[in-house]
Amino acid sequence: MRSCLCIDQGNGHCHMGWFENGTLVRRRSVRNEEAEEVLKCLEEEMTNGIIYCSVSKEETALRRQLERLRVGRLVAVGKDTPLPIEVRYSRDEMGGDRVAAAVGAYKRHKGRNVLVVDLGTAITYDVVTEDGKLEGGNIAPGLQMRLDALHERTDRLRRVEVGGEVSLIGRGTEEAIRNGVVNGIEFEITGYAEELRRRGAKDLMVILTGGDGKYFEKRMKSKIFAQRKIELVYEEDLVLEGLNAIIECS
Repeated sequence: MRSCLCIDQGNGHCHMGWFENGTLVRRRSVRNEEAEEVLKCLEEEMTNGIIYCSVSKEETALRRQLERLRVGRLVAVGKDTPLPIEVRYSRDEMGGDRVAAAVGAYKRHKGRNVLVVDLGTAITYDVVTEDGKLEGGNIAPGLQMRLDALHERTDRLRRVEVGGEVSLIGRGTEEAIRNGVVNGIEFEITGYAEELRRRGAKDLMVILTGGDGKYFEKRMKSKIFAQRKIELVYEEDLVLEGLNAIIECS
């Protein structure tokens, strides 16, 4: 039985997925500072291989922890890692999580044009074509980052939490801030999708992933995407599944 551990280390959390014969059988998410204790127990897992990607400043510490484990293979996703897709974005600069998400999207939806939107600390937008080319993408501030910036970079705007009613037009400062941030992200996603389709991306689907992905999927699925007949889905384990596909082909 092929057993693989896939690790996606973000800015705040470390997401781990255990795969057996290509199927995700267990997942766990912990804060980065808690990952070391989890990793100490992994030798008992009898994992054949480990693959990881990281955008955290704690990547070196994670690698040291993983190198102490006696496993069959250890793969860190980098610019020279073999991939089952073609990447047209600079591999020197592209985070392994974005690469893995694109691979996961192609594996799940081969033959479709896909816009992958990873809503984490930052929001990344990546375009994967129906024939397996990662054309590139963009990076924007994430939901919490936008809310924090409005408070921290101004003298009088209060700190606003995500939870609460979102409408089109605010009638108070708190409502206006929440509306501006949440609606702004929704319009951003919708704008990219509609422009891609206008430029010829047939049978386009939008995949939301990342910590805030489920929140926006619930808000957006019954709105403009349904009206425009653009398929929108939330796929929690997209990066982990992409990592597993990468180690299987490398």
